[in-house]
Amino acid sequence: MNSFSPSLQLAGMDYIAPSAECIKPTVLGKGAGRGALSGAAPERVKITLQDCLACSGCVTTAETVLITSQSKEEILRARSANMKKPWLVTVSTQSATALATYWGVSVPEAYRVISGFVRQVCKGAEGSPLYVCDLLWAQSISTRKTAEEFQRRVRQKEGLPLIVSACPGWVCYCEKQGSALLPLLCPVLSPQGIAGSYAKKVISPDVYHLSIQPCFDRKLEAARDSDANGNYYTDCVISTSELLNWMNEEAPKMDNAVTHAWNGELDSDLLPLYTSPTKLALSYPPSASESHLRSSDGYHLACIQNVANTDRTEPVEVAYEVGRKHNLMKAKTPLLPGQVLCLAYGFQQIQNIVRGLHKKLASVRDYTFIELMACPNGCLNGGGQIRYEGETEEQKGSTGEVYADFFNWSTELLSKAPPS
Repeated sequence: MNSFSPSLQLAGMDYIAPSAECIKPTVLGKGAGRGALSGAAPERVKITLQDCLACSGCVTTAETVLITSQSKEEILRARSANMKKPWLVTVSTQSATALATYWGVSVPEAYRVISGFVRQVCKGAEGSPLYVCDLLWAQSISTRKTAEEFQRRVRQKEGLPLIVSACPGWVCYCEKQGSALLPLLCPVLSPQGIAGSYAKKVISPDVYHLSIQPCFDRKLEAARDSDANGNYYTDCVISTSELLNWMNEEAPKMDNAVTHAWNGELDSDLLPLYTSPTKLALSYPPSASESHLRSSDGYHLACIQNVANTDRTEPVEVAYEVGRKHNLMKAKTPLLPGQVLCLAYGFQQIQNIVRGLHKKLASVRDYTFIELMACPNGCLNGGGQIRYEGETEEQKGSTGEVYADFFNWSTELLSKAPPS
């Protein structure tokens, strides 16, 4: 069963399923036809994952390569290959929330369990650094820089609507759609990319960055995002469900009691690096929830807060209109008169948005910002999250409640922290 988002599988550009024949040998033959190749001795051609992901032709077997090259086995191989190498393990908020819901503990407690487990299975030689961090700090950088880019484009009246580029499934799909939409993509990295980039520059270029993420598409991001010298920001990604399976292998009866077997501190403080003093008054229909609005890191909310006057004491009103389903929501605020900030989650919404932008339909005419994610219900419901047999909307809602509780806890903790 395919684990990647539909944006990497559908619309006649299946990045995952094997195709009949790879076009790369033909391309390398500098225009020679396939028939011309048959009369000559076959040339050995090395085709890398990067070739496949950059290819506009067949793009084959990416899933097999990604799953095998980014897995528990690869993590253990990398660790045993160099026991002295420094390691950084980053844990997304969505992954920690899913595990907290599964275990029936708070999100901070789930982080401690994850940290304890990682420090046990990824332990290096004596004195070799192993850092385990949350991603709230990188998330706040990503949302803030996106908000600054949005304000710049609004001011200069160019490159609108700005489309969030934090979702690798959407970005890859957009690239295959042609060049028309590419200028609309935000150049800011995702929290995963920011954390990896920072670690390679500050800790060590040699640091091994492992990230725990809510969707398999993040493996694709890890295989693509690199600096000018070709050094990847993230060496390996495993999903929430893969981590849980690994933990269950180490402790088959994983329950609330067994979670105490692993208890490790984080090397971060579960606080965002940047915050806005501006309060928001969100007005949304009963079919939606605040956790849904924030489930993909709340990029649109950061944009609204960024345009507010920092001396403002009254909360900023944000009113939401829901489309046919809550995977499409439109936000309006008096701070941005005549503008609509759109939240679109899932492949169906991606298709609708792309069609509307290409054809310049009235339905998207007022959009100046689009928070577009490949997974229905956003990152909190990513394809790599824990699935329950016969999962109900109520069970999905409980994960959202845990996520909202953690956000409120973190916000309250930050309000009590001394000024930096």
